[in-house]
Amino acid sequence: MKTLRHTIAPEEEGRMVKQIARGAMGASHRLFSQVKFAGGVLLDGERALANARVRAGQVLELRLAEEAAPEADATHPAGAVNIVYEDEDLFVVDKCAPLPCQSSARQTGDTLEARMRAQMPGWTFRPVNRLDKGTSGLMVVARHAHAQDALQRDLHTDDFVREYLAVVEGAPQAEEGWIDAPIRKAADRKTLWQAIRRGEVQTVSTDHCSFTTAQKLAGKDDFTAIPGGLPGVETRGELIYTFGVTTRKISLAAMCRVLAEMETAGFLVDRKALAEYGQTLQGVMDETEQAIYAAAGETFNINSPKQLGVILFEKLGLPHGKKTKTGWSTNADVLEKLRYDAPIVADVLRYRQYAKLKSTYVDGLMKVTEPDGRVRTSFQMTVTATGRLSSTEPNLQNIPTRTELGSQLRRMFTAPEGCVLVDADYSQIELRLLAHIAGDTEMQAAFRSGADFHTVTASRVFHVEPQEVTPEMRRRAKAVNFGIVYGISAFSLAQDIGVSVAEAKAYMERYFETYQGVRQYMTDVVAKAEQDGYVQTLMHRRRALPELKSSNFNMREFGKRVALNMPVQGTAADILKLALGRLIAGLPDRPWLRPLLQIHDELVFELPEEKLPEAVAFIQACMDAQPFPEMDVPIVAEAAYGPNFGHMKEME
Repeated sequence: MKTLRHTIAPEEEGRMVKQIARGAMGASHRLFSQVKFAGGVLLDGERALANARVRAGQVLELRLAEEAAPEADATHPAGAVNIVYEDEDLFVVDKCAPLPCQSSARQTGDTLEARMRAQMPGWTFRPVNRLDKGTSGLMVVARHAHAQDALQRDLHTDDFVREYLAVVEGAPQAEEGWIDAPIRKAADRKTLWQAIRRGEVQTVSTDHCSFTTAQKLAGKDDFTAIPGGLPGVETRGELIYTFGVTTRKISLAAMCRVLAEMETAGFLVDRKALAEYGQTLQGVMDETEQAIYAAAGETFNINSPKQLGVILFEKLGLPHGKKTKTGWSTNADVLEKLRYDAPIVADVLRYRQYAKLKSTYVDGLMKVTEPDGRVRTSFQMTVTATGRLSSTEPNLQNIPTRTELGSQLRRMFTAPEGCVLVDADYSQIELRLLAHIAGDTEMQAAFRSGADFHTVTASRVFHVEPQEVTPEMRRRAKAVNFGIVYGISAFSLAQDIGVSVAEAKAYMERYFETYQGVRQYMTDVVAKAEQDGYVQTLMHRRRALPELKSSNFNMREFGKRVALNMPVQGTAADILKLALGRLIAGLPDRPWLRPLLQIHDELVFELPEEKLPEAVAFIQACMDAQPFPEMDVPIVAEAAYGPNFGHMKEME
């Protein structure tokens, strides 16, 4: 058993065990997770939690348990292995040719792995680098997982230099020239085109970006100096058409299906019900309008900020902010602060809400509904900074749900006769990811217990038993849970849940007392972002944060909120796209399953009613697949179905 030891330095005091392990001790996230779950994390000889705080002079140990190695294959006689160097961490092996490096299902004969395991039974083969079957030379093989991780990271630095000697038969006629030959064999290329034609390939792209040599070399010491680009996106369609459609490897229809299937499906809208819904909204607007005029004592243009400001702040004398050149500010933030000071303010906010519903959604949807009764949107993969898909013309991801009248709008989106809609939604995925990324054991335990997380939080914040949590307590706890993910302030939280700023501060303090790992994460992630200049998702997709270096206070605060949220929300977006890829790969076998819409953490499908059980089982299998083997909490999807988007019930 290999044991890593580190004595805590004075400047490291107060940091968490996992931070020391992954920093000073160089343990990878995967390795630390393995050691943690095996009980191999010790502080002064005692088992320690990942979030435990260390003191100067303490000794942190990581005991690397050796996993069980496969038995040596006795059916193939193994030759001797020439080990030219070894120490407690690695071997340097002289591999001969022709000898494959590693055993596999296809390579079960004589390999370097088989030979080394024959010489050292029970030992796990951990190659740091690999050589082709026909290539001889030195290979580095690690003795344990930590050495393998550390050495493989060194492979991508300037400290690791590869040198090859090629033996050529005959004399080249020229000192230089071009090799113009495909990397893959003709049979490989044929297989790829067949897979595209059958719909088995999820993405067609290339890693080529047309930068000059000078542009590429500009980033030698600083990769951020390299021009930005989206490899293959600009030329993907042209490449498929030129080398696929024109050569008859793939049809034009198949190409369009690969690039735009979800956009072409569309969402069926009940135009008659939508028109009736618009009339209902207009009736509410007319009633509210009369109430506003009665409170003001006169008629005026409610949609005019200037006229509204005169009524509220000059005639009625309500508290106001600073007057600008155009008049008093009457934006939503200003009016929300006055909602409970005068009934007219609540009526104005209500009027604006219903006017927005009618103009944007009812009138807007009526204009874009096509002759077949469907509304079609456009999806963008690379517009949002977090990596979420976005929807435009119209935006079907922004259908309101917070009010009863707003949620009724969803009922206008319906399934054809004989079909149903299925809505598959990730359950609290951002909070689950926060628990994992922050390493908060209390939050992780709450999710693993299967209990309602908002109820658990309310119980701890309000110091009551779970069964004593009221709906109002749960509502406030839910606001805190989701607000923390977005770096909410006490002032904003107070406005969201209708309490004083002091009460909101108290809720947040009790929240951080309960989930201390989250508090530390919020501090650490911002500090690291300030140091690195970026944050990243668990899949290493980065977002630069120049705002953190801004001289403008508001910009810096914005950068901090982004640093808190992007790793969580961005990873959630990555996970959903992985699930969508698995779903699309299975569609050729299920031509009756029609994806319609993606809304943040949920996917909406249209399908024949008799296929409902099969569809839900397939969708949940695609979405429930755990994205990372070391996840501390499960990622769970829930499915509901119904005749329209606003009338759904969960699967039994």
